[in-house]
Amino acid sequence: MSRVIALIKKEILLMLNSPIAYIVAFVFVMVNNWLYFERFFVDAQANLRSYFSFFPWVFLFVIPAITMRLWAEEKKNGTIEFLLTTALKDWEAVIAKFASALCLVLFILVCTIPVPLTVAVLGNADTGAIIANYIAIFLLAGAMLAIGQWISSLTKNQIIAFLISLLILFALMMMGQPYVLSSTKGLVADIFRTASTATHFESMARGVIDVRDGVYFGSLITLFLFLNIYTLQNRHWK
Repeated sequence: MSRVIALIKKEILLMLNSPIAYIVAFVFVMVNNWLYFERFFVDAQANLRSYFSFFPWVFLFVIPAITMRLWAEEKKNGTIEFLLTTALKDWEAVIAKFASALCLVLFILVCTIPVPLTVAVLGNADTGAIIANYIAIFLLAGAMLAIGQWISSLTKNQIIAFLISLLILFALMMMGQPYVLSSTKGLVADIFRTASTATHFESMARGVIDVRDGVYFGSLITLFLFLNIYTLQNRHWK
C-alpha cells in the first residue's frame, strides 16, 4: 500500500506541476458556469438541475484530456518498463494512476461548489438533490476515467488516446438519449438503455440513489481497470 500511495503522490505532483491540470479545471468550471448562468437569470428559478446536466457533456472532453497522458506518455518516454519492473506490481500502478486522476476530478468538482452555494443563497435549493448530483457525477467521472485510462495504455500517441476515448464516451452517452432510444425497438433499445452512462447518471441526478446505478458504475470501473491491468501484463508476451 505504501508503494501505491507513493505513486499517487508522484502522479498528483506531476499534475500540479503541469499547466494542463489548471487549464482543464478552469475550462470545466468556466464552461459549465457560462452554460448555466446564461439561462439562470432568464428563468428566474433557483434550479440546479440544468447546471449539473451540463457536467457529463463537458466531461466528454475533460476526462480524455486527463487520461490521455497516463500511460501514453510513459510509453512515449520509455519510462513504462522502468515503472513496472520495480517492486511495483501492475495492478498497483493501475490503481495509483486511477486514484491520482480521480483526485484531480475531485479538485475540479470542489471548484464548482460556489455555484450551488450561490444559488442556495438566492433561493431554496434542494440540498439532497445537490448531494445526489455530486455523487452521480463522481461515479460517472470514475467510470469515464477507467475507460480513458485503459485506452491510454493501448497507444503511445496522446492525441489518438484522446480521440478514441472521446468517441467511446460519446457513444455511451448517446445510446441513452431519448431520440436514439425512440429510433430503436425491443431488445436493442433495452440494451442501449442499460448500457448507457446517460441513463444511470440521469436516474441518480433526479435525487434517487438506486443501488443498480451504483453497481453499473462500479462494474464499469472494475471492468476497465481489469482490462488496463491485462493490457500491461500482456506486454511481457510481445
